[in-house]
Amino acid sequence: MSRSIAQVEDDAAGPVDAWLEEIARASQQSVEVVREVLAEHGVRAHTALPRPHRILVTAVEFEGIRPAPDGQQPDAADIPFRFHWEPGPGVWCLASTGKNEAGKSRVLEIILWCLRGRAGLQRDVRSWLRRVRTEFVLDDEPLVVEMTVTGGIPTGSVVSKQTGAELRRSTA
Repeated sequence: MSRSIAQVEDDAAGPVDAWLEEIARASQQSVEVVREVLAEHGVRAHTALPRPHRILVTAVEFEGIRPAPDGQQPDAADIPFRFHWEPGPGVWCLASTGKNEAGKSRVLEIILWCLRGRAGLQRDVRSWLRRVRTEFVLDDEPLVVEMTVTGGIPTGSVVSKQTGAELRRSTA
């Protein structure tokens, strides 16, 4: 397979120069104009991929109150619930026997909510929650995300387990 002179020149120029030349071609501007515009807006080329992070979830805990299912007795009480799991290292599986809709995906969504700060949970499920806590190790730092939830709106913080320092606080 033969390569064009432009491909060989791009390889010789290095990834940053090749990137700048590609932008210049696409924008029909000179490389110098591209450099000036990018510098003006604080855009810099990154030649290295970001370092991947290691994460290990060590504990998940949440609690709340689920409304009584529709169609039950008129005086049926709301149902308090509490979930606690310390998965530890290794590969784990969440499973239920007999009944679908048992909450397996909700456990994973709650973990992701704590790790990402965004909830994929259904609004009604979020409204059931009162407290959520996830402990994890990010790279070598043990952290805790703890939230109180009122009306589906979380308020909480990220805390270092080593120092006790609050690293981030979120308010409703």
